[in-house]
Amino acid sequence: MSLCGMASSPPLRRWLPLAVGLVLLTHATSLGHGFVDFDDPAIFLDKPLLNRADWGVIPAVFDLDRPDDWRPLRDLSHWVDFRLHRHDPLYSHVHHLALLGGLVALVGLLFQRLGYGGWLGCAALILAFVHPVQVEVIAWISGRKDLLAGLAFFGALLAFLRFLRADRPPRIVLGWGLLTALGVALGIMAKGHVIVAPGVLAMLWLHTRWRPEVPIRRRPLAIAGLVGAVLIGCLAIMPRIAAGNVVLPDSYAGDLRLSLTLGDRIQLPLRYVINLVRPTELNHIYLTAPLDGTHTAMTLASAGLVLALLALAGLWLRRRDPRLALLAIIGGLMLPYLHFRAGVVYMADRYLFLGMPFIALLTLDGARRLADRLDLAPRLWATALGLGLAVLAVAAVGEHAAWRDSTSLWTRMTAVYPQSDWGFDRLGQAYYRAGRYAEAGGAFLEAAARDPRDAKHLNNAAVAAMALGRNDAAAGLLKRALALDPRDRRARGNLRRLGIEAPPAPAERPRSHPPPSQP
Repeated sequence: MSLCGMASSPPLRRWLPLAVGLVLLTHATSLGHGFVDFDDPAIFLDKPLLNRADWGVIPAVFDLDRPDDWRPLRDLSHWVDFRLHRHDPLYSHVHHLALLGGLVALVGLLFQRLGYGGWLGCAALILAFVHPVQVEVIAWISGRKDLLAGLAFFGALLAFLRFLRADRPPRIVLGWGLLTALGVALGIMAKGHVIVAPGVLAMLWLHTRWRPEVPIRRRPLAIAGLVGAVLIGCLAIMPRIAAGNVVLPDSYAGDLRLSLTLGDRIQLPLRYVINLVRPTELNHIYLTAPLDGTHTAMTLASAGLVLALLALAGLWLRRRDPRLALLAIIGGLMLPYLHFRAGVVYMADRYLFLGMPFIALLTLDGARRLADRLDLAPRLWATALGLGLAVLAVAAVGEHAAWRDSTSLWTRMTAVYPQSDWGFDRLGQAYYRAGRYAEAGGAFLEAAARDPRDAKHLNNAAVAAMALGRNDAAAGLLKRALALDPRDRRARGNLRRLGIEAPPAPAERPRSHPPPSQP
């Protein structure tokens, strides 16, 4: 029996309060968190546009000529926080949990509409949002874009199902179509990756069509018209969405630790699957695996996984199995994160956020089918499922500890990627802002040990030593920095602060062309 066959179970809507409550309880520890310097200052805390008290913010955030990412719905949400409580972290996290509760309810209603009802559908709903990979979006206030995009996106899917099935006057049907388009538009204004929505709508129609017990009352021409109109809108806004992405800096192109190879791209499907099974890696800041035997093995294994999924899709296509549509939806939602256009983040937990409900549906449907084939007792199956969800919820609570503040976040980052000088540098900055100068100096020296070519780390360690009154140690570190980069202005200026005259800087070579003007 599949998930769809749980007809004897109570409707999922009767389980919704339980599901919403368990999800919110799992993530309630985030209420004690502060902001973190993983983009919170840059995105809203220190952004002048979002710290204005006048209504002129509204046309400004919708301006298509903005130089930064065009995410007006996200920006308006942060501006509302500023107007209500001046970015108090407690109330910002309350806002997050409120959005999360609404999103869980929406996804539950979508499951019910798709025919995945009963207690097993409820388990899929809980799995989708207590899984530890969801913690990043929920605990990180800058992850609000994903919550807002999720609300709009799943609202659009619900409206589209209503459009397909509505036995109402034409104006009501038209209204559901307009709500579908509006939901997609709002989702894109929260996060541009919702631009894949037309493909998801098409797969949702296919899923409904292959389940004959669910009638479709719209003609194919009407469905094609709505999906086509949404597609045209997405294509029209695509250049602006693409222009806002942060791309890999040119300076990284020659560094094998940072450059993105074809093998790195091929590895991504397998790495996402591994992260679902073993969610221990937090914030996959751009740092790809070294080109060794393991890298080759991972690349080949991931290619094998993709081929296996394509073979499974072909089998389901021949059988007209509705699960093909769910698998295609997952693939479509992950498509923007496969780095056809290189960005500065190789992979991140938050990239799985929108796809997790569909991943949970397919996973539990497959597990249920396996349990039936093995003839497992229902009580044993239910006990195993409950224990599994409990383990994931406990793991999620533990994952929240990393987001408590900036020092805990970057401490976790250095544990995940101990080879990253950038991670230790950010940890040192967090310690320094917290007044923990000795620990800051230690973190900066760890960064210098990982990249001894970068004078910045030695200079930062010297500044931390100066804050402790250890001027002799600071002078030695600054001289080492100047030995690496004799023109380092920061190191020369800090030596002058110590009353030490820096050696003359070498003369710069004459330029054949004048330097470009600064923007």
